[in-house]
Order: sequence, then C-alpha cells, then structure tokens
Amino acid sequence: MKKFIKRLVSFAGLLGMYFLIIAVCTSVYACYNSSIYRLDPSVKTLFAGDSHIEQAIDDRLLPNCKNIGRSAETYLFTFYKLKKILSRNPGISAVNLGIGCHNFSAKVNHEFTDGRYAATISPAYFYALPAAQQLDVLKWNVAELPLFFRNILKSWAMPAITGGKFPIVGGYPTKAIATRVSEKEVGKRIAFQYFNSGKISRFSTADLQYLDSIIFLCRSRNIKLSLLSTPVHPSYHSKVPNAYQSKLKTVIMKCRIAYTDFSTLALTDDCYLPDGDHLSAKGVKLLAYEIKKINP
Repeated sequence: MKKFIKRLVSFAGLLGMYFLIIAVCTSVYACYNSSIYRLDPSVKTLFAGDSHIEQAIDDRLLPNCKNIGRSAETYLFTFYKLKKILSRNPGISAVNLGIGCHNFSAKVNHEFTDGRYAATISPAYFYALPAAQQLDVLKWNVAELPLFFRNILKSWAMPAITGGKFPIVGGYPTKAIATRVSEKEVGKRIAFQYFNSGKISRFSTADLQYLDSIIFLCRSRNIKLSLLSTPVHPSYHSKVPNAYQSKLKTVIMKCRIAYTDFSTLALTDDCYLPDGDHLSAKGVKLLAYEIKKINP
C-alpha cells in the first residue's frame, strides 16, 4: 500500500512538473511572440467589444476593418487586449467600441470576470494581462483551477504548438446562423443581464473604470475612438430597465466622443438570434450596409 501511495505521489508530482513546464514555456512564448497580436497591414479600423460586436460585424464586408470582438468580453479584457494589438499594429487609426446597457451590469461583469463562467472566459486573456492582474484572475478562479488550467492550455499552448488561431484575437464566427427571435429567449436574456434574485442588478464600477481606461488609451495613441450600439429587437429593447437606459445615455454624454446608435434599426424578426440581443446572418449583412453608408 505504501509503495502504491509513493508511486501515486510521484506520478502526481511528475504530472504537476509537466504542466508547470508547459505553463512556463507558454508564458514566455505569449509574452515575446508579437505575431499573436499582429494583424494584416491593410487593417486601419478595429471593431472591439463582446459578443454584440463579435456576432454583428462581418469584417469581410467592410474593407480595411478587423473585428476583434469576443463573446463575454468585459471592458477589463478589452482594454488589455487593445493595448497589445495597438502597440503591434501602428497602422490602426480608428477603433469602434461596442457599447450597450448590458455593459454596465454588475451581474454580467461578475458572471464573466470572477463568477461561474470565469474559468472558461478569462484563460484566453491571461498572458495579455500584467502580473498583478494575473494574480487577481488566479484568485478569482481558485475554486476552478483544473478547468482554468485546461483552458489555459487550450487557449495558448495548443495554438502555439499547432500554429492555430489564438482565441484572444476574437472575430466574426465563420458559421452563418439563420434564425428568428423568440419571446421566451428574450425574457431569459433580460433576466440574465439585468436582474439578480428578482431585483434589478446594480451598476458595474469596474466596467465604467475600464471604459475610461480604453478612452485614455486611444487618446494617448492618437487613435480615433467611436462608440457603437448594435441592433436589438424591439421586444428586447422595451424590456431593458429604464435605469439602465438612462445610465447608457449618461455615460455616452460624459464620454464626449462619437457615438453611433443602431440599437433601434428597423429589422425583421429573422434578422436576430432567438434572444433578440444578437444578429443573425441576415441582420449582419444589413448592418454592414448601414455602416458603409456612414463610413463608405
């Protein structure tokens, strides 16, 4: 029995050492390989943000543009990602940042940053973060370390080994989705974003702070920053709490930068995914047409 336990401990130690070596090598690779964040030299404009940008902007339809949006990306992660990408792509002159009422929900921020989805989302950004922020992320995920480290390997080690795409870069999903809005799914989406135990969620101070950081970052690099709200279905729009609609207006006025509001763009039901908060393939094409009219 003692021999078995010793062998088990030795095996666990070797396995731990193996993962440590991979983690260290991956860290060095991620820190010094600038090609991870390097974009095509023709790219002049970025579209950044969470799934609302990721699933709404098909950059194949917009010349000299690149969609770097990624699902569930809070402004904390957008800020550090932008720092990396802008520093390695001096040809970029403009950033369109997605903004919506949901971006200021403390519940959404918690779920994606240090809550139940953190171990799935945060690993993709881990090596883009400064050391102090990495320690915070580790603390937030201490209860889910096996899942966290598995996703670290998936997000960084595997692309480095196979030469594949690093998830942190984001982008429009290649798989087109044809569907239509569902009132049931709209209700579920509203409940997830704006309500906590039946009460309206408080506002997220972290997202407000990192929005300011993004604005300062772009100004310091002489990058033209604009805010962009993507279309949402009228049923979804009508259910967003008034407090959040007012908060969005206040934040935009305070920012004093260009803002394009497509949230009430007239589209048919089949232009949305079931939640009414994201666009279908048809909606994406129509939005690209509207964007071109403003920025030909």
